[in-house]
Amino acid sequence: MSSSDSTYFQSYFDVFVHELMIKDKPRTDAYLKAIKENQHVFKDKVVLDVGCGTGILSFFAAKYGLAKKVYAVEASEMAKYASLFVEHNGLEDVIEVIEGKIEDIQLPIEKVDIIISEWMGFYLLHEGMLESVLYARDKYLDKVNGLLFPSKACIYMSPCEMNDLYKERVEFWNDVYGFDMSAAIPLAMETLARKPYVECIKQEQLLLKIPIIIKELNLMTITNEDLQFIQCECYIQLEDNNIKQQNCIHGFCVWFDVLFEPKEVILSTSPNAAPTHWKQTIIMLPQPLEIPKSGKLPKTILTMTPSDVNPRHYDISIDIPEAFAEEEEDYDLKDLIMKQFLNQEDEDSMQDDEEEEINNNEEEEKQQ
Repeated sequence: MSSSDSTYFQSYFDVFVHELMIKDKPRTDAYLKAIKENQHVFKDKVVLDVGCGTGILSFFAAKYGLAKKVYAVEASEMAKYASLFVEHNGLEDVIEVIEGKIEDIQLPIEKVDIIISEWMGFYLLHEGMLESVLYARDKYLDKVNGLLFPSKACIYMSPCEMNDLYKERVEFWNDVYGFDMSAAIPLAMETLARKPYVECIKQEQLLLKIPIIIKELNLMTITNEDLQFIQCECYIQLEDNNIKQQNCIHGFCVWFDVLFEPKEVILSTSPNAAPTHWKQTIIMLPQPLEIPKSGKLPKTILTMTPSDVNPRHYDISIDIPEAFAEEEEDYDLKDLIMKQFLNQEDEDSMQDDEEEEINNNEEEEKQQ
């Protein structure tokens, strides 16, 4: 097992992490509703739960889906507790817990009818667990009638305002106990933009009524190769009322939905939906982007690629090539410091030249 895998699975041997997820009602209730409303496809079927954790989804499949058999696979040591939970609830005849990575174990059956898994991370793909689900799909899911729960996913994006955050973390430096520390503002903006900001924001902070679709995923057909490079290039037109109410954009908000079928149930992490532990992911800009009077933003490119440092994480970037072309240098901290350093060197050099010239003139006067 790789070090990133070992760290990842160890992080799930934490009872409070599982408490957090189970208490996330929109998340847990969506899975329960999807199984209850699709009992007709679960009844008397063989189910595989990938990354079962406490086994809660396996319990739902057994009790409310009336599944014939459920294989609950868990790579962390939480598998031992899942086995105890199964025993304490008298479900040993239906649920079998298997400890290990889905890639490393062998099920005692060739094919399953349904794969259920809660694999989603921040901005959908953080944690990289989808690859394990796709592995299980390709190896074990019935090719003709097999079902995935969820079966589809979609990543969305909208420009947003973060006025409160900006006042709290950036404009704060304008007046610190009566002292002007505004020189720290470029550093504060650069620090905010350095990594995604995970928080629940309000619907009214979004500057688009209809969000941009970054990526639609059909989980029955998508491949791991499709997840190695995700890019969305778009031209965004803001509505008139947003232009009047807000004069700049602070960042871009990213969230996701997943869909359960055949009887449709949607689990949404949108700012417009009930809050979940995934919240939303905000990619802050290195400086506010002024909204043109037309409301039309320059070409915007969002790119997502697996991190070189940890393949379970993604590097996310927002590129607006035409937006900061003239002002970019002013806000590049490294360039700013180097510019100040070089300017100081120039000033010192000029001062040395002036002093040398004065000394030369004084020497000439003495000789005369």
